[in-house]
Amino acid sequence: MHEGAAMANGRASIERGGDILSRLAARMAGFPPGAADVPVKVRFAADGHGETWTRTFATYGFSSRQFAGRRRSERLLCERFGPLTFAMALVAGKNRLSLVLRRWSFLGLPLPMWLCPRSTAYETVEDGRFRFHVEISHPVAGLIVRYRGWLEPSHGSSTVGSPAVSPNSR
Repeated sequence: MHEGAAMANGRASIERGGDILSRLAARMAGFPPGAADVPVKVRFAADGHGETWTRTFATYGFSSRQFAGRRRSERLLCERFGPLTFAMALVAGKNRLSLVLRRWSFLGLPLPMWLCPRSTAYETVEDGRFRFHVEISHPVAGLIVRYRGWLEPSHGSSTVGSPAVSPNSR
């Protein structure tokens, strides 16, 4: 999936927390509502400064911007959702690539990690399919969103290199 596909399609399930704080956090981040086994499409739009990932679960879409970290976040992958940016380490394990939160900010201002949402995010390849698992929670609000599923590159998808993470850091 990281070899430059411009579009991918698959299936996913989404769970959302039931607490009022978790529902508010999910809405502010633009996460999709809960649903089981829905079609998912991810469009990757790369430019010289990173990638915009637009995810569509059934008819509901949201996007984020991914780019290579600088200064304090050098060697980390940064992902921006509106005014929030999360800096993550890419940790390769046995048959799994995990994204581990290292820092976060609001409008560029660093925030303390004890306030940060918790994240369990990883990707694998099973049965020839790219599989993803993203779970975001908060100690006070509980589960915010969990989405998991699989993707395959779309036919006719172009192959362009990803500028979000340099080839030397993969």
